[in-house]
Amino acid sequence: MRLRDKCCQAEDCDAPAAWTEAHHLKPWSAGGRTDLANMVLLCSSDHRRIHDPNYDYERLPDGRIRFTRRV
Repeated sequence: MRLRDKCCQAEDCDAPAAWTEAHHLKPWSAGGRTDLANMVLLCSSDHRRIHDPNYDYERLPDGRIRFTRRV
């Protein structure tokens, strides 16, 4: 993942891969696989945000993650 992603995959974040954590887009507890297609690197701040119920996210065509605040 570090070779592919190189940094945090949140849009507008460039935290280096060494500062990131692996995230399952579809949780393994819900049948998600632990493979490159289902994983992205996120810095700790964005990793917390992806689990925050106040935010939605989408994966962009380039693989980055775009967050939007729920209203």
